[in-house]
Amino acid sequence: MEPMHAEYVQRKMGGDPLDFSVEFRTSSMRSLPLTLAASVYDELGFFIGSDFLQFSAGWGEYKYYSYGMGETPQVKWYLVNLTIPLSTYAVVGEGTVFGNVYDLFVWAGGTAYAPEAHNTISFYIVS
Repeated sequence: MEPMHAEYVQRKMGGDPLDFSVEFRTSSMRSLPLTLAASVYDELGFFIGSDFLQFSAGWGEYKYYSYGMGETPQVKWYLVNLTIPLSTYAVVGEGTVFGNVYDLFVWAGGTAYAPEAHNTISFYIVS
């Protein structure tokens, strides 16, 4: 989960939208329902916005792999973009985005498919 820009400008009447690129892979032969959720925090650790996207991922077909013959399952890559509005109360400084992939929303009984990820490229909120 990486920012698409190094700086986002904050204004009194709202700022630049926060754009993030999420890249992940799956080797699932079965098509799985996904809920991709992202939350953004400012330099002081205050929540400033979130977004989610629901879709299905996976190959959608079954294939036999002979591990004894050195065959490995195919990996399918996905690239998803998320946009979160920049809040007017966000503190100027370095921001952090956290993301996770669930089967359902947590409050609906969902569980995570993978550990939570965060950005490795820094982005800044400037005025």
